[in-house]
Amino acid sequence: MRNLIMLLFLPLSIWAVDKKNSNSLSPQTLSVQCPPNITVQEGAKYDTSVTGFPVVLSNSGGAVTITYIEIFSNGNCANGSDLVNRNFTIRNALGEIERCSQSIFIRHLRPDQLRIPTDTTIEYPKDKKLAEAILRYPLSLGSIEVTFIDTKVSNLCNIPVRVKRDWSIRDKCSNTVIKKSTNITLMAYQNSFEHTKSVVGDVCFSEGEIVLTSKGEFGPYTYLWNNGATTNALYGIPAGNYSVVVTDAFKCNNLISISVTSIAETADVGGLISTANNYRVNPDSIYISDVDNVTKFCSSSNGGLHYAFKVRSKKTGMIDYRFVKRSQVLDGVSTKDIVVIQKHILGKQKLTDTLRYFAADVNRNFNVTSSDIAEIRKLILGIKDTFTDVYPWYFFRPDWKSVITKNNSYESIYFKGLNITNYPRLNGDVLAVKMGDMDLSYNNSLQNTSSRSSLQTSSSIQYLLEYKNNETILKIFLNQEEKNIEGFQCELQLKSDCKIKSVSSTLLESDQYCIQGNTISLSVSTGEVLNFEDSVPFLILHLENNIHSCEVEDFLSFGQRISNEYYTESGEIFELGLKLFQPRNSTFLQLVPNPFQDYLSFLELSEADFLNVIIYNSNGVVLINQQISGNEKLDCANWPAGIYYYYIHGSGSKLQNGSLIKF
Repeated sequence: MRNLIMLLFLPLSIWAVDKKNSNSLSPQTLSVQCPPNITVQEGAKYDTSVTGFPVVLSNSGGAVTITYIEIFSNGNCANGSDLVNRNFTIRNALGEIERCSQSIFIRHLRPDQLRIPTDTTIEYPKDKKLAEAILRYPLSLGSIEVTFIDTKVSNLCNIPVRVKRDWSIRDKCSNTVIKKSTNITLMAYQNSFEHTKSVVGDVCFSEGEIVLTSKGEFGPYTYLWNNGATTNALYGIPAGNYSVVVTDAFKCNNLISISVTSIAETADVGGLISTANNYRVNPDSIYISDVDNVTKFCSSSNGGLHYAFKVRSKKTGMIDYRFVKRSQVLDGVSTKDIVVIQKHILGKQKLTDTLRYFAADVNRNFNVTSSDIAEIRKLILGIKDTFTDVYPWYFFRPDWKSVITKNNSYESIYFKGLNITNYPRLNGDVLAVKMGDMDLSYNNSLQNTSSRSSLQTSSSIQYLLEYKNNETILKIFLNQEEKNIEGFQCELQLKSDCKIKSVSSTLLESDQYCIQGNTISLSVSTGEVLNFEDSVPFLILHLENNIHSCEVEDFLSFGQRISNEYYTESGEIFELGLKLFQPRNSTFLQLVPNPFQDYLSFLELSEADFLNVIIYNSNGVVLINQQISGNEKLDCANWPAGIYYYYIHGSGSKLQNGSLIKF
């Protein structure tokens, strides 16, 4: 076994030795001579055209490449020179390598070697500092520190501008200072206002930036932009044209103009995303299969393209991407949409538009039924935040009508990307469909609660508070000035300290209202004209609190989550009003006198009229809470002077509240 191991390893040993020997038998053919060390004056060039390059003495290994790195070391007062070590690497095609080094000594200038002119006429340079153009040396010198103070001599800013520059030249080693002056006549003075401009463009919304860095020597500079900003930088700005007046220390100024581009101008791919009635839709996100090829994407609310993106590599063929929107679920959805579906189900007005049929099918059972109504109504009432079986938004190909057939699924008409043959491709338009929006009322409004009608309010929600047997009852009525109301919706909010104990209704189905806390949401429709009596409450609520702690004034208010509106048979939308209950042909109640002293009574009421009266003082203490006859006087002689509040109502009378003053 030991012999077998030796036999197995012996050829490997020999092979390694043979390879080594074969290399050693082939001498390297590459030899070079490095350039000699050299000393140059500070400020002079020291590139390889001045200091030299390695010379190839021999080479039979093919093409030669030479590279180098530099290591810089600062000098000091003792050696008076900076040192640059330049390390060369020389390589031929066979892989043979030679290395060598060169030392470059940069001798520091002395103060007496700087030639500072007494007078000079010069154009303000664009490519370097003015001081360097005058001195003909860089300001960053090894043993010398150069500073200066400028004084404008000429009165105006007209070219030529005359400036006196007082120089201070300090020897860093001896710390001695030499003072000199130069009278400068400047041509091309406008060049002193040159700035380095850093601009972030391709703007979607307001993420643009402009940063100006001054190149001139006549600072500090001040800035006044056309948008009122006074700094050298603008952040969070939209696309557009910007201009800034730059003023130097001499009170001379110059105008700089800069454009921040919109991505709509620079995009490689883009298009419009809108509803069937041309309202813009902003998706929440976009999914792109080749996302690494996209440098920037945006969906903009500004003018121009609705969406756009830029790509690194302009590949032709199919680009797969799709849009997603889960927000604005309730936008464009109202009880009027339910009325449209109800009329379809009842056969009164069938849906003929494929898009509306698609939008109505919120249960995705490929049919329009009462279950779709129930799903939409839950959304309006706030019972659900979104649909259960569908997304709130879908995005279709613009040519969907030519693609869809009876046997095709909806999948065939969804937007999935573009086939691109040439760039830019900016007509990649997309049709957005809002689920549940049967009347196409989505209008890209930021608030769904804004009134959708300019028609004057006439019909209203009215309410009445009653106090019986130590219980407060809230009755809610629909006052119909129009007799052809097909539906209404609203959100009512009770005062925060009044809680709902129970609710009853003989006119509404239980799925037409929802009570959450002290908020009442209503979505009422049947597909027919509503048959509500003005004097009959459609909703009765029993409250936990006594009326003592609930002021009648503004006891109910409209919420902001949904539009408070009603719909007529002709399809018009009206804004819904809200007021205290007032039966038709009611009597006006009036307590007199006001101001009062010893008593109060009701004006023009008979003994047969009975009223519920509550009077309380400014501290909320109830002084009177009883039912009295119309001709009865209220004794107030012992009440102190001050302000009092009342609440009264009676059979066939107007509910009223107000204030009284006692002297």
